[in-house]
Amino acid sequence: MVAATTPVEPAARVAADPLSPTARPAADVIAGQLRLAVQTLRQELDPRERSADLYHFLNRLPPDPSAQLRQLPSAAQRALQACDDERVPTGELVRYFEQDPTLTEALLTKANSTYYNPAGQPCTSLDQALSRQGRVSAHAVILEKAMNGLVCRPGGAWNQMVDKIWSHMVRTGPIARAVAPAFGADPEQAFVLGLLHDVGKLLIFDRLTAQRTESRGELSIPSMAITRTLRILHEPLGGLCALRWNLGDETARALATHHRKPAPDDRDPLNEVIWLAEHIDLGTQRSVPLQLEALWESGALSGDLAWTAILLDPDQACLRAS
Repeated sequence: MVAATTPVEPAARVAADPLSPTARPAADVIAGQLRLAVQTLRQELDPRERSADLYHFLNRLPPDPSAQLRQLPSAAQRALQACDDERVPTGELVRYFEQDPTLTEALLTKANSTYYNPAGQPCTSLDQALSRQGRVSAHAVILEKAMNGLVCRPGGAWNQMVDKIWSHMVRTGPIARAVAPAFGADPEQAFVLGLLHDVGKLLIFDRLTAQRTESRGELSIPSMAITRTLRILHEPLGGLCALRWNLGDETARALATHHRKPAPDDRDPLNEVIWLAEHIDLGTQRSVPLQLEALWESGALSGDLAWTAILLDPDQACLRAS
């Protein structure tokens, strides 16, 4: 995939209706979405999928599910705040990265990637890496490393499911960044959202792992019940994670509705980018030919289809858009 070099033009947003969900506090909207999702899950569970362990998990979600969400490490929180605060000088930001060799390695690796280094000029200092990428990209590096540390090992067959989810999230981030300009979205913000879009699924496994530790034994939950739980609950749980990690209402809303069922009333470029990037990755893993027109129709997308085709693959743009 190639990165865009064309400046991003801000996308025009539809004026929000004061009665629409976007005019209400994101925390209230997403908490209500989670309550409805839990109710839907209880109704959809097949009798063979019901178990005491699953109901114990569901009963512990309300009334304040955010209290059960794992917080990011304090060092990561401080570094993220520093990236967001323009008053923090670059030298101080460099010191945050120097305190963690893994962050240093990640920042330099990203600065030397094709996306940020198309001319092939090596970058060997953190000052230069921050200058080349900017603070938004540095924010993404910290968040990706912190998220990687939160990936749990629930045991048994669930380990494979967690690995598959995390790999999908890691692949979706760069795709979202690549197509973001066609939607008028910030590429680095899109990368973060692509990386985080299924974090609600990781949270479910994190809570099940804690529940297994508390019970001092294996949990009895049928595999189909796990699959159904992941599908129905992960969007609102992901939105609540974003709020708890102070990533902002816009990020929380985009994560909480990224399946676009139904499509949001107000145009949300980031939400559209996540949806498209996820479907591109899933199709690629299943060896399904990419047909952008069909994706535009099924996702009710409003970005520039032709530009998206060029961003994904300039040499095959005509084929991909047809």
